[in-house]
Amino acid sequence: MSTPVHSPRHAATSAVWVEPTRLASAWRACKVLAHVVLRSAKNWFHGPTRISPSGRAAEAPIVAEYRSALWLDGREDEFVLRCGKVQNLRVAVRHFDGIEVLNGQVLSFWSQLGKPVKSKGYAVGREIVNGCVVPIVGGGLCQLSNALAEVAAIAGIRFVEHHRHSALIEQQRKSDSVDATVAWNYIDLRLQADFDFTVEVQLTQDELVIRVRSATAPSMLRRHQITQGAKEETKPTARGCLTCDQTACFRNRRYAAQPAARTAFLLNERSPELAVWLQERAGSDDWFLPWVRHRRRHLGWSAPERAQVSVALLPA
Repeated sequence: MSTPVHSPRHAATSAVWVEPTRLASAWRACKVLAHVVLRSAKNWFHGPTRISPSGRAAEAPIVAEYRSALWLDGREDEFVLRCGKVQNLRVAVRHFDGIEVLNGQVLSFWSQLGKPVKSKGYAVGREIVNGCVVPIVGGGLCQLSNALAEVAAIAGIRFVEHHRHSALIEQQRKSDSVDATVAWNYIDLRLQADFDFTVEVQLTQDELVIRVRSATAPSMLRRHQITQGAKEETKPTARGCLTCDQTACFRNRRYAAQPAARTAFLLNERSPELAVWLQERAGSDDWFLPWVRHRRRHLGWSAPERAQVSVALLPA
């Protein structure tokens, strides 16, 4: 155990922090595995099933809507993890958009989504582990579970299973958020209602938007009982693993590039957040742009004026 050295950039972190150890992390991994095995066994016999999209209630009235900003939470010097979070949300929303949940049917976050792995398009995002923001594949999906919980509470949908975060991401909104954390495949968010409802999920350039449509929902919507009379929680702010000053921690890595290093970018897929990140890194880097005709180049990638540009003629 050690006491952190608080620098100005960590002024928002919690006052008490316990340095993680390999032994403690290994023990936690064993407990997580045991929980995953037990949950998988329960799901095999009588767990929720995946719900297929349906457009039958697309014209039903909107009974609840919730919007969540994509780019305002987290540390600026951990922008790469924020980009990973947005990519993970981009993949995940496809599994929830348009699904119709029938009266009494249970909507399970993980049964609907499946395991987030690289082969499905998930990137390295962020996850809060024991007060630390840790890079992990599929990290950041809690923004989707938070939004689902918020819109469910507004629409009067019951929480069959619900868990809260132990810490906050920096710049995270601290209002009357319902707050729902998830972790594959033992911490789940499960919802159930006494009416049919359809979920609509949209990822815009700046927001995650979730709507609930229903033609049979009660006209007097209510907040769920878990939010009634709840005391204001004071949660610590998680420490950023990429920028933490605790160099003795086994998770610590030096991500900063050396001044003399040279980077080559091979660009074959365009996304708004990656474009913003790349525009800040011109320098003397080498840019290999997609193999498209020059007259159509303005429709694809554009390199900074100072960059040395080459054309990628063959797939790599």
